[in-house]
Amino acid sequence: MGNVQEHTIQCVLVINLFNEKMFILLWFWYAALSVFTAGSFLYWLSVLVVNWPNRRFVIRHLEMSEMPFDAEKNAQAVEHFVDRYLRADGMFVVRMLTLHSGVIFGTELVLSLWQSYYGIEASDGLKRSNSEGRWCYWWWK
Repeated sequence: MGNVQEHTIQCVLVINLFNEKMFILLWFWYAALSVFTAGSFLYWLSVLVVNWPNRRFVIRHLEMSEMPFDAEKNAQAVEHFVDRYLRADGMFVVRMLTLHSGVIFGTELVLSLWQSYYGIEASDGLKRSNSEGRWCYWWWK
């Protein structure tokens, strides 16, 4: 158009190459994260669907507790405890609490739930309290 440019502009290929390398690194990072997330999802889905890992989890923690516990004698009781008392959502909460707060807390939690469950079950329902005149659960150890 008859306009003469007097300014020269330097090409910035070095910055473009740096950006390209960073985006390649981010792409591999996101690919690895998606693989790990899919693996974690499949693990938790299998724990939710299949019951034997939950029973094994409870048995391990009851064996680590202060209470004397024989896994072979109490296999049916553990199955009843996991399937009818804790169920899938309770086991998920117990597993997540154990995962985030530690094995010692998880062991104490499982033991407390075990004692609470079999304390209520041994009472044969509701019993009347003589002192307050209300219906309450009686705890048997």
